[in-house]
Amino acid sequence: LLRSRPGKWLLWSTVLVAATTLALPYLPWTAGLFGFVPLPLYILLLLAGITLAYAVTNEIAKKYFFRRYD
Repeated sequence: LLRSRPGKWLLWSTVLVAATTLALPYLPWTAGLFGFVPLPLYILLLLAGITLAYAVTNEIAKKYFFRRYD
C-alpha cells in the first residue's frame, strides 16, 4: 500500500488547491465576484465517493503492477 508515494510538495500543494477549490463558492467575496454557487451536499458526497473509488482502484492496480513487474 502506498509503495510509490508522492513528493511532499506535490502532496501539500494538491491538498491546498483542493481545499481552496472547495472553499471558493462559500466565501462571499469570491462567490459574488465570479457568480459561484455552492454545490448541494449530495453532489459533494458523490464526488468524494468517486474520488475514493478512484484512489482504491489505483492502489489495487499498483499492487498488481508491482507484484507482476517487480
